[in-house]
Amino acid sequence: MKEKVIDYTKNSFIISDATKKILKYKKSGSVLDVGTGTGRNALFLAKKRFDVTALDSIKKNLSKLKEVASKQRVILHYKHANIATFKTSKKYDIVLALVSLHFLKNSQVSKTIKKIKNYTKRGGLNIITVHTKQNKGKSHSRPHLFKKNELKNYYRDWKILECKEVWGHLFKTEKYPIPVRKHRAQLIAKKI
Repeated sequence: MKEKVIDYTKNSFIISDATKKILKYKKSGSVLDVGTGTGRNALFLAKKRFDVTALDSIKKNLSKLKEVASKQRVILHYKHANIATFKTSKKYDIVLALVSLHFLKNSQVSKTIKKIKNYTKRGGLNIITVHTKQNKGKSHSRPHLFKKNELKNYYRDWKILECKEVWGHLFKTEKYPIPVRKHRAQLIAKKI
C-alpha cells in the first residue's frame, strides 16, 4: 500500500498533530507561537478561543498572516522578532515552538529554551518539535540539529507529558517538491 504524502503546496493550513494535542491538556489560555511562519497553528488555536501571539523573525510571514487572519476575522497579536533576542515580561499558558528551534545557532539553543521555559506560567505547557541529527544530507542541514534525548534533557525539571523521537510523515512543499521525511523530536511538557 502506497504511503500518503501530505501536500502543503495545495493546503498550507494543515494543522500539526502536536497543535491538536494541546486541546487534550488545555481548553483556553494565552499562547506564544514561536516561529509562527504562515500561522496555521496560531489561526487554529485562535479559532478555538485561545489568546495567541504569533512571533516570527520574517516580516513577510507576519504580513501574510495578518491578511489571512483579517479575512477569517481571527484576532491575533503579532511580534516581529527572533526568539533568541525576543524579550517580554508576559507569561504564557502555552509556548508552542514547532520546527523552529533547530534554526538557532548552537550557542543560542540552551539560552533560548531556558527563556521559553521562563515565559511559561506555572502549570503551563511547552510544545516543541525539532529536527534531529538523524537527518542527513544538504536538504536537512540546519544550524542546530538536536542529538538523541537532547530536547528531553532540557525539560528534566518539568513533567514530561509526551516525548518521542520519530520519522515524520512524508510531505512536500514548494521548497521540497519531491516528498521528504524528517526525523524529529517532539515534546509536550508541563511546568511544575
